[in-house]
Amino acid sequence: MRMPSFMMRCARATVVLLVCGVLGVIGVSSAQAHNVLRSTDPADGSTVPVVPSQVTLTFDAAALALGTQLVITNPVGAVVSTEPAQLLDVNVTQPLSGDLPAGLYTVRWRVTSEDAHPIEGSFTFTAATSATPDSDAPATPSVAEPTTNSSETSVLPPAPVPATSGDVAVSDAQSSRGAIGAGPLLAMGGGLLLVGIISAVLLWRRRPPAPPAE
Repeated sequence: MRMPSFMMRCARATVVLLVCGVLGVIGVSSAQAHNVLRSTDPADGSTVPVVPSQVTLTFDAAALALGTQLVITNPVGAVVSTEPAQLLDVNVTQPLSGDLPAGLYTVRWRVTSEDAHPIEGSFTFTAATSATPDSDAPATPSVAEPTTNSSETSVLPPAPVPATSGDVAVSDAQSSRGAIGAGPLLAMGGGLLLVGIISAVLLWRRRPPAPPAE
């Protein structure tokens, strides 16, 4: 009677060990299949100098694109994660766009593990400086060009143009030619006058004497 009882105890113990082993294997497989968030960039609760162009989450295993989504809101609650997330190895990167002022940003994420099990969470970071130009900043004043009223503009005589050396030479040459041209004319006139006087004197001398009066 003792032998069958011992065998039954051994059989029960074997069954218990098998069940525990199967449960342990299932638990390990399940734990390995579920993804775990390792780090974020920017880090949770950190302060960065300027609003980043993207937010990156790093997991311990690659995620599935189906069901993976990041929703990021700016300090006024507007969503700035309108573009799809980018998956590369164990990293999930979400670009930021739109109005990016300085302040507190909230990141809500949901990622699908390789076993199709979704995991989710959230974190925040603070940006000290805006990444978008300040539309309220005063514009640089433009310098107005001076305008001239045509009705008040005085008409001034044109400024005299200074004579160049070429113009002076031409003027001197013209004056010289004028003087040279007038000289022969004056000499000819004087010669004709002198000839006329001499001719008149000769004719007067050759005139016959007047007859004596009776």
